[in-house]
Amino acid sequence: MPIASSGGGQSNFKTPTAGMRPAVCFACVALGTHTDEYQGDKKNPAPKVKFGFELHGPEDVNADGSRIVVWSKDMSLFLSEKSNLRKMLVAWRGRNFTDQELKQFDCANVVGAPCMINMLPAKNEKYMIIDSVAPLMPGMAKPLLGRERLVYDIEHGKSAEFNRLPKYIQETILKSEEAVAGREAWNVAASRVNQDFSQELPPDEPGVPF
Repeated sequence: MPIASSGGGQSNFKTPTAGMRPAVCFACVALGTHTDEYQGDKKNPAPKVKFGFELHGPEDVNADGSRIVVWSKDMSLFLSEKSNLRKMLVAWRGRNFTDQELKQFDCANVVGAPCMINMLPAKNEKYMIIDSVAPLMPGMAKPLLGRERLVYDIEHGKSAEFNRLPKYIQETILKSEEAVAGREAWNVAASRVNQDFSQELPPDEPGVPF
């Protein structure tokens, strides 16, 4: 089942082709709290998160030499057994979480982590979607991230990280309960500092990317 969509209104950039290729997660974006609707019924408000991936297939290069990036769909920030977010993370890790790992997990830890991404055309074939995320193949060299990492939390307000996001993602954040309520964080620019997102894999389990 497709878990993510590509592009995001960046019409001046190249559209990725279908197929499996290596990639690196370069962004983790907390979108704030949103209320989804299904067949006219409103669901309970839920915090949402979005991820950005830099593609490293041989054809995944824009005209300006930069790597193509794709963005996941908005996912509820829950790690219950049946949640879409957990299913994606487990497939990406190649194994399930232990109870202790779940307690300590921070979505920002996936920034810098490598993976394999399979791209497929959407049903209307007007854009590409991420069909699946998986670990790198055994023996495959880890792709090197070619852009600055981006970690955004809703409490950062209109920070430098916010300004780096595509316009359509900014618009989603501005519709969140936090932004609409006008929390104090939205009156000043804030940025996340002193973060140490190591590109090295955990020494005790080199096959697990995060």
